[in-house]
Amino acid sequence: MKGIANSILAAVLVSFFILSFTNFLLFFPWYLTLVYNTFNVATEASIVNYVTGDMVENVIADLESKPLYRDNIDGVRVYMDNTQVVRGRDNTALRLQKGQSFNVSIEGRFPFSIKVFGREFEKKLSVKFTIPSTGIRYYKDMDPYAY
Repeated sequence: MKGIANSILAAVLVSFFILSFTNFLLFFPWYLTLVYNTFNVATEASIVNYVTGDMVENVIADLESKPLYRDNIDGVRVYMDNTQVVRGRDNTALRLQKGQSFNVSIEGRFPFSIKVFGREFEKKLSVKFTIPSTGIRYYKDMDPYAY
């Protein structure tokens, strides 16, 4: 009996390991997509010195077309210096002057799920990627010495 119990326990643990490993195989393309979109937003934001609502809408639209993000799109958030940027809203209050540095971050929730004996266990892992950026546009209406 002890041998049967040990073999069942070993089979369950090996199954759990294999299912966890396949979930982490999906994590790498998911994470690289997050990195790619963060880089694109940081590049666009450096041109106007802040993250616009249109940039956030473009990121959400791009991620909605990806199968790994489609079901968890409500967990995607875009940040500029730890301030969440809301899509479709005018975010000119976040605007900076030329040469000032800021961080652009995109946070997503990776769906880590395992199905064992017909029951599905799911955990949403929150992952955030940040890229520093520097504004290149000079605004005449802003005081350059205010900061």
